[in-house]
Amino acid sequence: MFSSEEVLRFRSSKNNDEVVTKIKDCFEDLGEVSVSQNGIFSMIPASKYSGLLNNTEIDISFKCSSGEYKLVVFFKCSPTIIAWIIVGFGFLFCFFIGGCVALIPAYSAKNKIERDVKRVLGSLNFD
Repeated sequence: MFSSEEVLRFRSSKNNDEVVTKIKDCFEDLGEVSVSQNGIFSMIPASKYSGLLNNTEIDISFKCSSGEYKLVVFFKCSPTIIAWIIVGFGFLFCFFIGGCVALIPAYSAKNKIERDVKRVLGSLNFD
């Protein structure tokens, strides 16, 4: 429901394996990162980004073309079933404001991830 994407393009004199390792190490603060043999990232977000009222997904894609690297981080925070139940009852009994309160944790988590991803991307240094 609440999503965003951050893109970083860069050049590096390091080889592909070193760049992948550096990216993996930097994103460890955001959750458990693993890299497959062919360089595909998968990530399980840290528990601080999810809770009773929201689920979080973070996807990292990485491409190299002609010595230029492109790193794309997509993240999405969605309300859980419990949050939607609260929204439904909130709209029935407390009108608009009561229902919207249950969506705040997902929106807040999205903003927190966005800040953290920007911080991590800003800290990457490949030379």
